[in-house]
Amino acid sequence: MINKLIKDKKGSVWIELILKLLIVSLIVLTAVHLFDVAIKYQHVSYTSKAIAKIIELEGALTPTAWQHLDDLNGNFNMDMTFTISDVTFFDPSVRSIQFRDTFRITVDFVYHFPIFDPLFTNVPVMVNIPMRADVLGMSEVYWK
Repeated sequence: MINKLIKDKKGSVWIELILKLLIVSLIVLTAVHLFDVAIKYQHVSYTSKAIAKIIELEGALTPTAWQHLDDLNGNFNMDMTFTISDVTFFDPSVRSIQFRDTFRITVDFVYHFPIFDPLFTNVPVMVNIPMRADVLGMSEVYWK
């Protein structure tokens, strides 16, 4: 009887079809999540350029830059932070940057890439992917 079951090939096409369908669906789901990672990095890159442009045009690190970051965080549904470095402030009290002085804006974000989401627990298995974008800017305002 066991030999008969082993030699019987009926239904083997269905098993192969089910396995192929599972593999294809796994590949598609992974591709969708990887596309989301690329979009998030594009948002981080855009945010760094936008904040650098605001600081260039105003010639100082003003609350407008922080407000713009909050707006972009709300629009993109992200929690990005930025830092300014490699800068010499003309007037440290108002954080102004003299004409043609350079500065660097760094925007950071951590993307939580979902690997597995169990049904019976509230703790999904995730991989944290840190994202960072650096932009070099130059002040366009002359301070007297």
